[in-house]
Amino acid sequence: RQSRPARRMAEVLRKLRGAWRRTASSDGSRSDITKMNQTAATVRCLCGRTALHFHRPSVLRLDCGCRDCRQAREYVASLGGPPSTSAMSSLAYFPNDVTLSDGEFRKFLLREGGKSTRLEATCCRSILAVDHPGYGGKVVMVMLGAIGDLRGEVPPVLARVYMADWDDAVDGPPPTAPPDVAVIRGDEPADDKARKAEVYRRVFRSTVVPEPRRGEAIQDVFARLGPVDILGLPEGKRFAAPA
Repeated sequence: RQSRPARRMAEVLRKLRGAWRRTASSDGSRSDITKMNQTAATVRCLCGRTALHFHRPSVLRLDCGCRDCRQAREYVASLGGPPSTSAMSSLAYFPNDVTLSDGEFRKFLLREGGKSTRLEATCCRSILAVDHPGYGGKVVMVMLGAIGDLRGEVPPVLARVYMADWDDAVDGPPPTAPPDVAVIRGDEPADDKARKAEVYRRVFRSTVVPEPRRGEAIQDVFARLGPVDILGLPEGKRFAAPA
């Protein structure tokens, strides 16, 4: 008998397959060309000057307790960016089909050897998007606590990940997860960790972006921004909110 998270995962994949089939059946007619300008969701920076538009609906939402997501949010908040109000990071994932508005941006890594490349709107220190090799170029992640607002729908939380990084001494105990949300600490034995991570990694692998894209890949956006800034932040370093 399937667990609640497994049943939810099966339902998520069933709905996504139906949506992808409908999108992929486009024959390029005039009505389909009109749809090229449609936006499924828009992420705006804190001051509202810039935005990142997603042309496909969100496919996944996770809660994350990892030290790097927390550090990135606290870092930009310490510089006057979106305030970090919780140690838990809420992450939404969208198919890799975006359009970036005009503005001033940079891309950065937390430290040498870091894997997550973050797109920052320098006008107000908002992090609009994140790419990671584990996404396989198929999805783009948005840290909902590091932006101004998101206009569009995101699915319910499917899993809570990397909870081994949660710092009870500083942040107190994490909020209790609902019974249908899988909890993955990240320090389980390798086989068990891999099995649990399939709850969300299947979504990464299964996501399809029909060609031609309505916008472009986030990797194309990053390519135009020049060299990546490497912040050199010590792993796990915390940042206080500005006074």
